[in-house]
Amino acid sequence: MKIVVFDPALENVNAGDEIISTSVQSIPGLAVGDAERLTTHRLLRKDERRLVSEADLVVLSGTNAISSRMERFRQWLIDPDLAIRMRNKLLLVGVGWWQYQDEPNLYTRNLLRIILTDKLTHSTRDAYTNKRITALGFSSLMTGCPTMWNLEERAQRPLGRNDRAVITITDYKRSDPEADRRWISVVKEKYSEVGIVGMGPGDGSYFRELGIPDVVWKGAGVSSLDAALPGADFVGTRLHAGVRALQCGQPALILAVDNRAFEISKDSGLNVESRWDTLAIHRSIHGRVQPSPLSIDYAAIRKWREAFGAHAGLR
Repeated sequence: MKIVVFDPALENVNAGDEIISTSVQSIPGLAVGDAERLTTHRLLRKDERRLVSEADLVVLSGTNAISSRMERFRQWLIDPDLAIRMRNKLLLVGVGWWQYQDEPNLYTRNLLRIILTDKLTHSTRDAYTNKRITALGFSSLMTGCPTMWNLEERAQRPLGRNDRAVITITDYKRSDPEADRRWISVVKEKYSEVGIVGMGPGDGSYFRELGIPDVVWKGAGVSSLDAALPGADFVGTRLHAGVRALQCGQPALILAVDNRAFEISKDSGLNVESRWDTLAIHRSIHGRVQPSPLSIDYAAIRKWREAFGAHAGLR
């Protein structure tokens, strides 16, 4: 079976997408070498479009590229020609809805009904997205984000026992810098050392704009995050940096800046607070909050993986 994967980490400097991509590649049949990989961040070339036409299955993996206004909020650059080439071929794997929105408009409903496959069950990362996909008439399972599929229920531990903290900020959510300065100040009061890791292309410049002293720049990217995490608590606004901390066995508090972290938290029990709620942040980093066990639907994940494996001819 020929499989093409639209991978948001390709031609992209968002380290969160790299974390998602690594987890998706651990799924048999979707690893590098098992499938061709294409970017979602530009219009495809002729040779890339030919790959889509020749594919038996096209996968969109681990991104919030679906929205109610696909012609306007173009998280994924898809045009009519590409839509026709992947008619009834597209399988969603751990995909989320862009933001809270009204019902999908006619263009979006028609587009999704053309491209989404009705031969397989889709995988969504939260209940909100799952409701949207099933309302369009497709079979879908709420599996959560693939980055969490291999986490244990007891992966979350209380914060406050480490002397160091690693933080992240979000360059495209800089509309309220005072909110970021406040929660970072709360973190600085607790920990003897605070380091920051950049996860997006503008995080470094935003950090400099904030002008916060005594916070150490630890570099950018997943490798810098992995190097900074051992022996530290994670506190920050980058959702998948927080999940990476859990993957590495470190306590994590994720600060929500939009719907994605809140929706995943509702379904999974992921330790999430609003970046504006400094009281809740203070309580959490001082160990006064016992994070709940993760609620991961391992049965749904297993069911989806078995169905996908059978369709792809995997043993």
